[in-house]
Amino acid sequence: VSKLAGVLVKHGVKKGDTVVIYMPMIPQAMYTMLACARIGAIHSLIFGGFASRELSSRIDHAKTLTGRIFEQPKVVVTASFGIEPGRKVEYIPLLEEALRIGQHKPDKVLIYNRPNMEPVPLAPGRDLDWDEEMAKAQSHDCVPVLSEHPLYILYTSGTTGLPKGVVRPTGGYAVMLNWSMSSVYGLKPGEVWWAASDLGWVVGHSYICYGPLLHGNTTVLYE
Repeated sequence: VSKLAGVLVKHGVKKGDTVVIYMPMIPQAMYTMLACARIGAIHSLIFGGFASRELSSRIDHAKTLTGRIFEQPKVVVTASFGIEPGRKVEYIPLLEEALRIGQHKPDKVLIYNRPNMEPVPLAPGRDLDWDEEMAKAQSHDCVPVLSEHPLYILYTSGTTGLPKGVVRPTGGYAVMLNWSMSSVYGLKPGEVWWAASDLGWVVGHSYICYGPLLHGNTTVLYE
């Protein structure tokens, strides 16, 4: 996580910037969430089941206010493909189409090529190979933030209208999750926990990633 944070900083991400994550249910997705939190960047993780148009609208909308300027995501982090029952989902063509039809073009796209498959070709000057970047990365220290500093933007499904970007602050969210793991779910640190959800939804953010880890539990990630 600390090295991935270093990769993001190396490519221009700073506290308050937005990083879009479009990945399947793999550990690298959580590494990216935690790397963003480590440097005070705001992650916007988009459900891997969304197609190009839904992805494009969320990339265009995920702006953060820096001073008096709204800045759009500098980096998109993605993977070569995801696995669903009976099929393989190619992420790169979906992302390319989203960037083609959208208004915003990120500075960099960091691509995790999943093992045992042919690597996807990289767009010169824009795309970065995850393994290559991590091999030469330097760890980055934690960046302190205020308790109300945004941790992430997560979009509603849009089934009842336009999707809404919900912003969660860091401090209160972390306190609530840590409390709920013991007081609501009865877990003790060191125990194993599984939330049957997806990282692309709020249950996944709260109870696959942050809640169990804050409380010292092992979390199960199931693709």
